[in-house]
Amino acid sequence: MTVYSKPALSISDQIKALEKKGIIFSDEEAKSKAESFFSYNSYYRFSGYTYLFKKHSNRPINFENVFDIYSFDEELRGLLFNEIAKIEISVRTQILNSYAFVHGSHWHIDGKYFKNPQACNEFRTKLEESLNRNKNEPFISHY
Repeated sequence: MTVYSKPALSISDQIKALEKKGIIFSDEEAKSKAESFFSYNSYYRFSGYTYLFKKHSNRPINFENVFDIYSFDEELRGLLFNEIAKIEISVRTQILNSYAFVHGSHWHIDGKYFKNPQACNEFRTKLEESLNRNKNEPFISHY
């Protein structure tokens, strides 16, 4: 088993470590922003973004520049996941509708559509448990 020797760093120590690595904080407000940021975000995840700057430039790296790239990446990820979720729901709906029109509305609990009878039984059990757990939900009680 690998033994790791790096100690856990406080947020203040994380900022000092970034400074030792050449990250520049323009003023105390930038350090305050970093302290707030690192209380909710991983230092190691953030520090990975600094490598982009180190790889392509010999200039000093400003915290705010790295933070802006990190923030852009987070926003882009959120937008993409939102759109991917819409595509996923659409594809699943198309599959469900196609099967329902050909095999009936409850094809998903018909054992003949399962390769493994045990898998079918397990699925039915989980479905029943879920229905019982949510029986007071309007979308369940209405059905």
